Amino acid sequence: EPSPLVELPIGWVSTGEFNGPENTGTDSEIDGTSEPISINTDFANINFGIVLPGSISGSVVDGTGNPLSGAIITLVDGNLNTVDPTVTTLADGLYSFGNVLPGEYTVLETNPVGYTSTNDTQSVDGDIIPNTNTNDDSIPVTVGEGEADVANNFVDTLPGSISGSVVDGTGNPLSGAIITLVDGNINTVDPTVTTLADGLY
Repeated sequence: EPSPLVELPIGWVSTGEFNGPENTGTDSEIDGTSEPISINTDFANINFGIVLPGSISGSVVDGTGNPLSGAIITLVDGNLNTVDPTVTTLADGLYSFGNVLPGEYTVLETNPVGYTSTNDTQSVDGDIIPNTNTNDDSIPVTVGEGEADVANNFVDTLPGSISGSVVDGTGNPLSGAIITLVDGNINTVDPTVTTLADGLY
C-alpha cells in the first residue's frame, strides 16, 4: 500500500500526519510519512503538520561578569519533562538549545561547584510567564515559531566567609559571646554562633 511522503522545507520539522476525511485518522509516528493507505480508499485529506522550531540560549557569569564553566543547564517543558539533553557550560559560559518547538519551557541551572545563585535574568521579548523569582536557578521561557530566544542569563557568586575572635582587655579569649550576622536590610543571614573557650567565631 502506498504511503504519501512530504519533503519538509529546510529547518522545519513534522508535528503530525493525518489521514482520512476531516483528518480523523492520526498517524502514530511523527516522521513526515503517513500510515499506508488502501488504494481502494478515496481520502479527501492527507495532511501534514509542520512547524519552524526556535532556540533558547544564554550565559552563566560570576558577580563581576566573568564567564563560568561547569554550570549544568537543563531545559524542561510545561510538564517538567526534559526536552533536550543537558548542556554544561565551557570556558565561555554560554549555553544553547536548538530545534525547540514553540511552547512554554523552563531553563534550570545547576550551579558550578562552590557557587550560589545571585541573579537569573529573563529575556525581554514577551514571555508569557514572568520571572518573578530572580534568584532560584530557573528562568521561564516562551518560544515562538522560529524564534531565537536569547539572553536568558544566570549570575552565580562564589561565597566568602567572615570570622574573628572575642577577647578581654588583656587579650584572653572570651566564651559566651553571641555573634549575629545581618545583611544590609538587617536580616539575619546565618544562624547566630556562640564563642567557646578559644573566643573564636
